[in-house]
Amino acid sequence: MNNIIIRHMRNFHFLLLTFGTGVFYFCFYAIGLVTGFGLSFTIAGIPLLTHVLRTTSTFREFERLQTKIYTDISIPVLDERRQPTGSLWMQAKQELLNSNNWNTVLWLMLKLIIGIGSLLCAVVLYVIPLLMLLTPFLYPIVEMNFLNMSVQSLESSLVVCGLGMIGMIASYWLSNRIIMIVGSYSRLLFK
Repeated sequence: MNNIIIRHMRNFHFLLLTFGTGVFYFCFYAIGLVTGFGLSFTIAGIPLLTHVLRTTSTFREFERLQTKIYTDISIPVLDERRQPTGSLWMQAKQELLNSNNWNTVLWLMLKLIIGIGSLLCAVVLYVIPLLMLLTPFLYPIVEMNFLNMSVQSLESSLVVCGLGMIGMIASYWLSNRIIMIVGSYSRLLFK
C-alpha cells in the first residue's frame, strides 16, 4: 500500500515538475534568444547567443535524469559534447551553426505545451478526487455543488466521497499511463 501511495505522489510530483521545467525552458530560451538576436548588431549579442546555446547539453542531461528517476525509462547518455576551439568568434560560429543546439532548443521550448497538459492532468487526476474525498468534512463549511447536485447532507456528501474514491483509483491507473507518455517525449529529445 505504501508503494502505491509513494508512486502516486511521485507521479503527481513529476507532472508538476514537467509544468515547471516547461515554463522555465520556454522563458529562458525565449528571453535569451530574443535578447541575443536583438543585440546581435552590438558586441554583446553574439556571445550571449553562444552562452544560451551552450546550455542545451546541460538541460538535455537534466531531462534524461529526470525521466529515468520518475518513469524508469532508460535513455542512453549522448557522447560528451566537445567544446568549440579557436577564437571567441569561431566558437560562436560553431555554436550557432550546430543544428543539434537548435533542435534541442525547439524540443525544450515545446515542453511548455506538454507542461500545460501535465498541469491540467495533475489537477483533474489528483486535486479534484482529493477534494471529492474531503466532501464529508467540507460540506458544512463550504457550499458545494457536484454535477449540478447541491451537496447539503451527509448522504449526498458520502456519494461524492465514494465517487472520489473511484476517481482516485482510476487516476492511479491513468496517471501511470500519462507519465509514460510524457516520459517518452524526453526520449524524442535524444533521437
